Amino acid sequence: MRWVNRQNFMLLFMTNERKEFINMKIVDKEVNIRGSSVGDSTWIRLGSTVENTFVGNHVFIGFNCLIYNAKIMNHVQIASNTQIGNANGDQVLIESAVWLGAGVRIKAGVTIGEGSVIGAETYVENNIEPYSVVVGNPGKVIKSRDCVKDSFPVFNETLEIASYQEKMGRGIHRNTEGNYITADINAESDYKIGTGNILIGKNTSGGGITIGNNVSIGDKNIFEGFGSITLGDNVCMGNGNHILSNGHDYTKLSMPRTSLPVVIDNNVFIGDNVTILGGLTIPRNTRIDSNMLVIQGKNREIKLIRKEGI
Repeated sequence: MRWVNRQNFMLLFMTNERKEFINMKIVDKEVNIRGSSVGDSTWIRLGSTVENTFVGNHVFIGFNCLIYNAKIMNHVQIASNTQIGNANGDQVLIESAVWLGAGVRIKAGVTIGEGSVIGAETYVENNIEPYSVVVGNPGKVIKSRDCVKDSFPVFNETLEIASYQEKMGRGIHRNTEGNYITADINAESDYKIGTGNILIGKNTSGGGITIGNNVSIGDKNIFEGFGSITLGDNVCMGNGNHILSNGHDYTKLSMPRTSLPVVIDNNVFIGDNVTILGGLTIPRNTRIDSNMLVIQGKNREIKLIRKEGI
């Protein structure tokens, strides 16, 4: 028996338990898996559906993904709100070491080549050659991915931490208000929040969520606070939005996670179905209409792109 220090808390594992992590998998509550097989060292997050699909080893599937009739090879990372294939279409093939960004949509019958990176909110309707970087709607290859071939992405340590949290009763679950909150939240005062929201991120990893005065958050939003999310005073947010405060280093095949804090300043209005990528500061008095992708523009200014026209 030995103690292993992980992010300021102690994990207690028997030697044989540590070996089991090599073959473990985590499927969050409220995940629907039908007619599918799921490989080892894989994590499928809350609200996702996986149907008639093969999922390989070392695969991460984020929140609220819809995956139908697909073959997902090893070491693939799929961000939240991604949609792959459809129930009646040809099989989608996602080759090894692929990254699919938040809100990506993959048309039935498409093959995504090994090592490719698909940017957030991209719609892919044609086959993609290996080690391509793709963005837009429709998706276009903007360059080849020239990366250090260090190692394929793996999630063993992340799975260890998540499993420990679950055993200690601190895993993700629906609270009495109908939200799913595991984040460390520092709130200046009471704030309004609807239902079906997912808030994650811990201070121990440099993340967490800070909320100012007179803040209102609607329904079914996702706050991924790995790199910290700050909401200023008088922020009003609608429904179905997604804020990411982390990214990945695509110059390495292993795609290590990076911290990209998001700051939303005072008096900001955000509509519905808005995706805010990491590393942004949204200036005070900004209005972001519904169905927008918010990215870094020139001179560190934000750039708003309507999702239908990416």
